[in-house]
Amino acid sequence: MVRYAHLFILVAAAAVAIAFPLSDALTARAQTSSSIDQLLNLVPWYRAYNPSIQDHFYTPDLNEWNNAIHNLGYQAEGIACRIHSTQEYDTVPFYRTYNPTVYDHFYTTSKPERDNAIENLGYHDEGITGYIYPEPFPFAVPLYRLYSQSGTDHFYTISAAERDNAAANLGYNEEGIAGYVLPPQ
Repeated sequence: MVRYAHLFILVAAAAVAIAFPLSDALTARAQTSSSIDQLLNLVPWYRAYNPSIQDHFYTPDLNEWNNAIHNLGYQAEGIACRIHSTQEYDTVPFYRTYNPTVYDHFYTTSKPERDNAIENLGYHDEGITGYIYPEPFPFAVPLYRLYSQSGTDHFYTISAAERDNAAANLGYNEEGIAGYVLPPQ
């Protein structure tokens, strides 16, 4: 039962929304979602892009995101998805690294891949950005990972259309699914 406790909470919130008239359901959903997010330690994973250095940057820290936008030349691109701020059942660390030579933020759930980037590719360890699901999970969606070799930029999105456009028109190569996350509200 503990394994699926957070799933039970999401289903219960959906049932509450169905039980009310539409306008009441929208209000209840907004209030319930924030309560559920708090209970499950879900936080927004903010996305920003700096076109002059061709770097996508993601963080759950609103202050860090605002600093990147107001002081470091990044443009706000909203909330990419929601991730767990603490390790929950069935989640794994989502590591963050940065290469200051090529201006690239790189995120991975693979500790060996992170270690290789640090030891051999010039990346610096920036800790754990949050926790995500390594396998499909109810209510979670794929977080696609792409890479532009010419721009030395890692790009992450939950949108299949955005992924397809980046691969077809913007010089990115698909690198599969980084993990599974919850969509923005």
